[in-house]
Amino acid sequence: MFNLRCQNGITLIETLTAVVVLGVLVAASVPSFNQFIQGGRLKGALESVFANLQYAKSEAIKRNRQVYLTFTETGDTWCYGLTTASGSPACTCDTTTRTTTCEIATVYSDDYKNITIDSSTSPASRQYSFNPIRGSADSGNVTLSNGTYTLRVVISSLGRIKICSPDNAGLPGLTDYPGC
Repeated sequence: MFNLRCQNGITLIETLTAVVVLGVLVAASVPSFNQFIQGGRLKGALESVFANLQYAKSEAIKRNRQVYLTFTETGDTWCYGLTTASGSPACTCDTTTRTTTCEIATVYSDDYKNITIDSSTSPASRQYSFNPIRGSADSGNVTLSNGTYTLRVVISSLGRIKICSPDNAGLPGLTDYPGC
């Protein structure tokens, strides 16, 4: 007769099979994880621009002075700042040295890797001014992109600021925004 023994533990073959299955699952999830990270960076940069435009509007009303938000773009690097000083541009920021003449706030592209800003559709000076009376503003828009997805912040002459998706596509992880 055969002597049947009880097996304790797992064999090397079973372990290798589990490792291969796990490797396949991880390899399949990496591209979607990268899309998730890219979408999160775009959303973070977009929300930052939106929040700073809202902040500029509220500061104009609070200080009872014109407040300017000025964009500086050099290829993939960009920065923007808020100031009460007038001029064209009202303030400047340097992405290389991280120096600025903007006294209220400054945001640099280093905080948002692989995100580009196009403010060329905004006023010709790439600067928005917010009026202290009712928070009215220069109308225009700022487009942010990560190479795959594009989102936009739109400013009306009445000072209304909204976020939208220019192509109204259901962007993965970015479906919170209506079409423009």
